Amino acid sequence: MELGYKIAAINEALQNPGTPGALQAITNLGHDQRYYVMVRGWLAYQLEGDRSILAAAGEQAPREVMERITFLEQAIRAIDLE
Repeated sequence: MELGYKIAAINEALQNPGTPGALQAITNLGHDQRYYVMVRGWLAYQLEGDRSILAAAGEQAPREVMERITFLEQAIRAIDLE
């Protein structure tokens, strides 16, 4: 159940990257070697999708997508640099 709560916290962080503790929710699970690959893949997949949205929408991309791209890049760096 603890893993489920951490995954739910990551999902919430991705939906609301500006909330306090969003980055911490990701690094809590991302720094665990057992789950690093899963978290890193999840973040990379979401980042790829958001970049696709940005490329398709250009300057009219939703602000939330731009913010999430910045957040995802920061989160990936945080778990990669442990």
